[in-house]
Amino acid sequence: MEICEVRWRQFFVPMQNLQGGGIKLINFFRRKKQNRFISIDEHCLNLEIVKGLIIFLVGCVAGMLILATVKSCDKTDYRPKNCQECHANVQHKKFSEYFRKAGSKQPEEMANAVLKTEKPKLLAAIAVVESGGNPSVRNSGYKQRHHGAFQVNPKYWGKVPKDASGQAKQAENILRELTKDEPLKVALSQYGGDTSKRQKYANLILEELQNVPK
Repeated sequence: MEICEVRWRQFFVPMQNLQGGGIKLINFFRRKKQNRFISIDEHCLNLEIVKGLIIFLVGCVAGMLILATVKSCDKTDYRPKNCQECHANVQHKKFSEYFRKAGSKQPEEMANAVLKTEKPKLLAAIAVVESGGNPSVRNSGYKQRHHGAFQVNPKYWGKVPKDASGQAKQAENILRELTKDEPLKVALSQYGGDTSKRQKYANLILEELQNVPK
């Protein structure tokens, strides 16, 4: 008996072999039903057509399932959300390392705190310049008391929160108030109590800003 040779190409039948495949397949089953003799060559040919049709149909079904899955995904809720979460994790790691190198005793808390604000890089630079990123720092020099990672004077800006997130939010509100009528550099000088025309404090913050992770 002649044995059908199974070749790799039989699993990827050219499209021209599929032309009229449906008719040949129907004829194949008709002949079988009528108990007609089917030669080995004819059997191999029809087997090749059947394989081609099966692969073609499976590909169509798989394509339809993939298309349906893509369409069912909410583009504004699913994929971008995952991207945002991934980006947030990377940013948190970078900012934590930045505060750790600056000597912060609470680098992860500080990273969380500044990343919740609208200007995380600027606030991170201020925190490092003012306190090394340490929320528990208190400075009683210059006849004034400055508290927290951002060295806020409670006499002018109210009670300073104990937690890093609260301190970052307070510093953000102060900067927002100062930048209402003044450019950033002038506002930074006012924040640091720098009354000199050279704006050393503002320049120091802007210089440190270059070291903050992007």
